[in-house]
Amino acid sequence: MFDIEFLLEQYPSEFRLKPLLIVHGDSRHDNQSIKNQCSPYPQIEIYPARLDIPFGTHHTKMMFLLYETGLRIVIHTANLILQDWKQKTQGIWISPICPKMNDDRESKTNFKKDLLEYIERYRARPLQFWQKTISEHDFSSI
Repeated sequence: MFDIEFLLEQYPSEFRLKPLLIVHGDSRHDNQSIKNQCSPYPQIEIYPARLDIPFGTHHTKMMFLLYETGLRIVIHTANLILQDWKQKTQGIWISPICPKMNDDRESKTNFKKDLLEYIERYRARPLQFWQKTISEHDFSSI
């Protein structure tokens, strides 16, 4: 679930025009709602997650935050709506900032490998940028 206004309000104002990709698993009806919410914001691209089974769902709540100093991964349980962030108990994991690297170092946990495999399963052209970006960063601290 998404509330695009709420999401953008969480960004510092100087970053609100940065490109934003939202991959969602909402139904066709909800997809139109997301499109309508995003229409005033040309910097937002939305992409529906492909579900290979008729009654599948997509519940992933994950952010890739790219900084000048590196890449941070955020995985959380809350939907991107005010009620989930203000009125419910939720979980969140925030990675350290993973610096850009020249070699292909992996973490002891294989986090990078597993994350890349997970993203690849989307078979989504819009995520190719993030696959490349993740592969260029050092996840050895995770």
